[in-house]
Amino acid sequence: IIDDDGIDITINDLNQAEGTNGTTPFIFTVSMSLVSEQTIKVDYATAQGTASSASDYGHVFGTLHFAAGQRELTINVGVTADSVNECDEDFVLNLTNARSSGCSSSVSIADNQGHATIIDDDGIDITINDLNQAEGTNGTTPFIFTVSMSLVSEQTIKVDYATAQGT
Repeated sequence: IIDDDGIDITINDLNQAEGTNGTTPFIFTVSMSLVSEQTIKVDYATAQGTASSASDYGHVFGTLHFAAGQRELTINVGVTADSVNECDEDFVLNLTNARSSGCSSSVSIADNQGHATIIDDDGIDITINDLNQAEGTNGTTPFIFTVSMSLVSEQTIKVDYATAQGT
């Protein structure tokens, strides 16, 4: 009896906020199209996109082992939380070398790359101080306002300003 039931392996994509403290788990799900009576193996490894494995997420690699009867396994990639306003960043989790440990079942990778978008969740509040100052008796007196941001930013932040008439 010739087995003609090929198995396709896929991985999901993730869009998730990075968090503001510690490490946020980004959990990828690797799925098989069919249940197998054999152990199925597939290798995995993260790869940089705009995010850096040195500062934004933990590099992971290894081999998944689908035991007989298993159809889904997960891979946890820790994303480093921060409180810096920055652009959304991304990285990928690649699947390679799918194989069966038993008879020669057809195992292929239908979707070999899980794309992860690290959504920046660090909004910036911009404030300006109030002044209560004497006008002086001669010429003009400078009134110096201070504009502040609640967080450091890796981006250029612009804000428009203008004076408005009061009393």
